[in-house]
Amino acid sequence: MKMTEQAIEALSEAELAEALSQQGVDVTQYEGKAAKVNKALMM
Repeated sequence: MKMTEQAIEALSEAELAEALSQQGVDVTQYEGKAAKVNKALMM
């Protein structure tokens, strides 16, 4: 995702899940906000 770490961490868990889903990520593999943040930072 083309966002700063701070911007990603500021998103709600639902917003993160939606953004990751739009990138083709199966978010069911990532439980909790921290896991989703880490995945977003890897992209």
